[in-house]
Amino acid sequence: MERKRERERERKSKKERGRERERKKGQKEKERKRGRERKRGGDSEKERERGKEREGREREKEKEKEEMRKKRKRIGKERKRERERKGKEERGDGRKGQKERERKKKEGERKKEIKKERKEGHKPWLQKTL
Repeated sequence: MERKRERERERKSKKERGRERERKKGQKEKERKRGRERKRGGDSEKERERGKEREGREREKEKEKEEMRKKRKRIGKERKRERERKGKEERGDGRKGQKERERKKKEGERKKEIKKERKEGHKPWLQKTL
C-alpha cells in the first residue's frame, strides 16, 4: 500500500502537490473551526451567516484561480503554436520557400560557372564578376 502511494506521489507534478497541500490546509482549518464551535456550544445566527459568506467568497476565489490557470495554459499553447508557425515560415515550408530555394540553387550554379571560367584563366582581362 505504501509503495502504491509513493508511486502515485512521484507521478504527480509539483503544482499538483502544492494544490493538494493547500486543500489539506483548508480542510484542517475548517475542522479546527468546527471544534471551536462545539466547545463554545454553537454559533449565533449572524456568525453562521458570516461563515457561509466567507466560504462562498473562498470558493469564488478558488474558481477565479482555476480560471486563470486555464487561461495561462491556453495562452501558452497559443504562443507555442505561433512559434512553430514562424519556424516553418523561416525554414521555407511551403510554395514560397520552395521558390526561394530554387532561386538560391540557380545562383549557386552561376557562381560555380564563373569560378570555373576564372580557373581556366583564358583572357583574364575579360573575367566575369559576381
